[in-house]
Amino acid sequence: MNILSMSLSASFIILAVIVIRKLFIHELPKRAFLLLWAIVIIRLLLPVAIPSRFSIWNIMDSFTASLPDRRATPVLMAPPPEPLGVSPIAAERVIAETTTAGPAPAASRFISGLSPLFYLWLAGFCISAACFMLPHLRRRKDYKTAIKADHAYINSWLGSHALRRKLSVSISDKVDVPLTYGIWKPVIILPRTGDFKDETRLSHILSHEYFHIRHFDILWKWIIVITLCLHWFNPLVWLMYVLVNRDIEISCDAAVVRNCGDNSKSAYAMTLIGLEENRSEFLSLSTNFSFSKNAIEERIVSIMKNKKVSFATVLAAFVLISGTGMVFATSRTPVIPVLGESWSGGSFPGKIAVITNVPTQSEEEFRAAENLKEKYGSDKVIHITWPNNFMSEQEQMISMLASLATINDLKVLVINQAVIGTNIAVDKLRETRNDVFIVYCGAQEATSEIITRADLIMTSDDMGVGTAIVKQAKKQGARVFVHYSFARHLSNELIYSRREIIRRECAREGIQYVEATAPDPLSEAGISGAQQFILEDVPKMVARYGENTAFFNTNCSMQIPLIRAVVDQHAIYPQPCCPSPFHGFPAALSISDGVDDISHIVAETRRIAASKNMSGRLSTWPVPSSMMQTAAGAEYAIRWLRGETPRNGIDNKILEDCINSYIMDVTGSPLGITMDSYREQGGKVFDHYKLILMDYLDY
Repeated sequence: MNILSMSLSASFIILAVIVIRKLFIHELPKRAFLLLWAIVIIRLLLPVAIPSRFSIWNIMDSFTASLPDRRATPVLMAPPPEPLGVSPIAAERVIAETTTAGPAPAASRFISGLSPLFYLWLAGFCISAACFMLPHLRRRKDYKTAIKADHAYINSWLGSHALRRKLSVSISDKVDVPLTYGIWKPVIILPRTGDFKDETRLSHILSHEYFHIRHFDILWKWIIVITLCLHWFNPLVWLMYVLVNRDIEISCDAAVVRNCGDNSKSAYAMTLIGLEENRSEFLSLSTNFSFSKNAIEERIVSIMKNKKVSFATVLAAFVLISGTGMVFATSRTPVIPVLGESWSGGSFPGKIAVITNVPTQSEEEFRAAENLKEKYGSDKVIHITWPNNFMSEQEQMISMLASLATINDLKVLVINQAVIGTNIAVDKLRETRNDVFIVYCGAQEATSEIITRADLIMTSDDMGVGTAIVKQAKKQGARVFVHYSFARHLSNELIYSRREIIRRECAREGIQYVEATAPDPLSEAGISGAQQFILEDVPKMVARYGENTAFFNTNCSMQIPLIRAVVDQHAIYPQPCCPSPFHGFPAALSISDGVDDISHIVAETRRIAASKNMSGRLSTWPVPSSMMQTAAGAEYAIRWLRGETPRNGIDNKILEDCINSYIMDVTGSPLGITMDSYREQGGKVFDHYKLILMDYLDY
């Protein structure tokens, strides 16, 4: 989970604890509230999600699902949050094919790829940390000048309050209220101006600091400060910081009253009031009596209403803490269809599971899985989706595959896309199931890792696209090639290297290469700002370079405005970042009917292109590569189940038949494809890793 999602998730718990605290502050054991805050802090610091069926997110999903669908049709497509447009072919191959200047230094590409929001967060973190650390370091020097107390009552008190850690009491003229500093060698510092003759008052003070030391409250305060600095942008975390410090003091007050007896409540409260009059400042990384007027009032009320801890209150606290953690500190549970273990009919033994992204991230992959389900039946094909924010919910991904492993007749697993986190989830399945044939499509993790986990890997040959797109642009009459991207995308090794191949091929073909920087859709400009930039910038480019200018953009969210602007300016569009007749064309050209019918989409796109005198200037791949990979990968696995392919290794002829069969079903005619096996720079070939290119479909 990233820092924002961690903070958002924890905000729900903070609000819940605030409500619980308001209702039960005088009813439950005081330490219970510190345990509740501990759950919040763990959620703020732990970058993993823990799934639970009782999670507030599941409850919200159920409530949302019960509402009527009031979604409006967007003017422009809202794309996947972060498609890179390439699959991670190994670095050796990328470097080998990049023959110009080569990749920028890793450090500079990393720095250039960082979002401005990261620098804003880092600045806030540093300022917050300095605000706490500088006063602490300054006061720590004062603490060192304190003189060890030589007082009969204090010496006697120390003798009766031994700890495993070395405890001492000192006196200083540089503090106004009693405090404790140090974790492993704690020191209680008393102000020199204190009344050392009032032994009752002195006992209250020493006991209060003693319980701070026993409870390791200084360590807790360090953890709270670190948490606050990390989440400085969240006002609820600041509120939590204040309330946790109050509850630490209230807990110690309760311990003192419990130790001294209920008869000491009034005297102890008067001690607090007397000390409050002398306070000068809040010392965040030590323990002291120093709080605001409201805080001291709350402490006194809590002291006077303090009750003995009973079994009932302990049980109630346990239930409340457990329930709060289970509901508010957990994430969604994966939804796994419940299917029977038997199978009947159908054309293959066992079941196939297909995992895709949610349709808002990749509708084509989702649709391909639903097509398989419709073709073979829901009793044969299980379709589930990765978590919407899979980068921060990888524990949920692991849980999903662990659940699939319990389906005894599951024989095939097709994953499209094999996003980051897939490998570790597959490892969980492999712990108990070595009999499942696994297909990776669009793998996004390191090649050295995926080749050992999947039985078949299919992906677009994205480095080959770097050469093919330039040849296609030249065929369409391009004299200039404009490449739109932004720093975050170009910090990706593969996008950077593909750009260098495009630059190199443009030089070979006599085409002028133009590097153009577009706004990052994840920056302050947002998707709408990036789309508006494209609509305004393409006409400027055409005015400067002429109509025979080809345009390419690495980001999905800008394809619709790019196609619109290219058509309006009579320029050239060789392909979308993710080549497919569905990608960008229907929305850009206002094709609203038959959007599920690829033949209709192609025919309508051709008709509109001809009507706007754009014939031969728009192109893409004839079928969606992602849909083809799902369909062909599943069909090959079915033949494997039937025993028609080798148990180990890949039958290239059968795989090509599966690919061509899908293309024929979709287009009604054969199309040119190129399928190569992945080859390491050293020459080793991985025959189960297939790189696929298609001939272009010209409109």
